[in-house]
Amino acid sequence: MIGQRSKAARALPRAAGMLEPCTMDYFVHPSAIVDEPARIGHGTRIWHFCHLMAGAVLGRDCILGQNVFVAAGVRIGDGCQDPEQRQPL
Repeated sequence: MIGQRSKAARALPRAAGMLEPCTMDYFVHPSAIVDEPARIGHGTRIWHFCHLMAGAVLGRDCILGQNVFVAAGVRIGDGCQDPEQRQPL
């Protein structure tokens, strides 16, 4: 399921060569907002009320817990997690 796009992102025309978001190989909670163009890696999970701004890049198998904000241009590597989401060993 793909989250909402902001009004600003919906209003922007797609420029040639602009990165397209990945297809359905990740999860975005319906309450999360993902501005385009943002890149989301395979297996990544984005939970309640997160906001991913345009130009943000998330690697593979990441977990963003509730209320996480990722600013424009931020790059998060593969396998990163919100510390609140880590499972006890």
